[in-house]
Amino acid sequence: MKFSIILLILFNAFCSFAKVNSPTIDQCKKQVKSVLNKWSCDNFWRHQKPSYYFSPTKDFGKWVILNQDTSAYYLAKSGDRSEIRIQVDKKTCKSHLTTFYKKPSNKNITDKKLSQLVKKGKGIIYIWSPQMPLSVDGLPIIKKLAKDKKLNLIVLVDPKTNLNKIREYISSEFLKLPNSYELKMRNVYIHYPTLLGFKDGRIVNRIKYGYEKYDKYEEYFNEILNL
Repeated sequence: MKFSIILLILFNAFCSFAKVNSPTIDQCKKQVKSVLNKWSCDNFWRHQKPSYYFSPTKDFGKWVILNQDTSAYYLAKSGDRSEIRIQVDKKTCKSHLTTFYKKPSNKNITDKKLSQLVKKGKGIIYIWSPQMPLSVDGLPIIKKLAKDKKLNLIVLVDPKTNLNKIREYISSEFLKLPNSYELKMRNVYIHYPTLLGFKDGRIVNRIKYGYEKYDKYEEYFNEILNL
């Protein structure tokens, strides 16, 4: 148990959605920043390695990715349906654009559907897995909290779940499968439960992992949703 707690603390420290310093752009600043502005980049950067950065945009489900090497900047605006890529040569500052299209998803909650749901006011997104018993225990807690606080509640289940195996003992309201690029980029599928808040039609740029009692969840959402 002690070991699990230590792992969860380290997990939150390294994987939580937190703002980091902006990527360094030494050459072709005008061209690169023009692209970022055109793509409505939020400049809420995270990175996975020194030269690989990504940030949400003001367009729900669309993210900006910025990578670079010694010869070029590689920018992309990516979503669940398409990805626009621009390569900016560091010597000439000339750019090359390509567009890729992705196969539409047929799962329950895509970015289009999710964007409609988060526009309905303040609320909670709760993502759980039948493989994580505490995330199952958290379902009635988060449902009660949402009701008490008059918040919208979106409950999603781990997309790897075989629904046929759990339909008999889990209410259908908790069995929505996500296929959301927005959520994927926010690292919601690396631990369960995962909780997010939303307001003003957008997801708040904070994330919470792990099971808590009612009062701890209440404290968290009071803070991020200004309740």
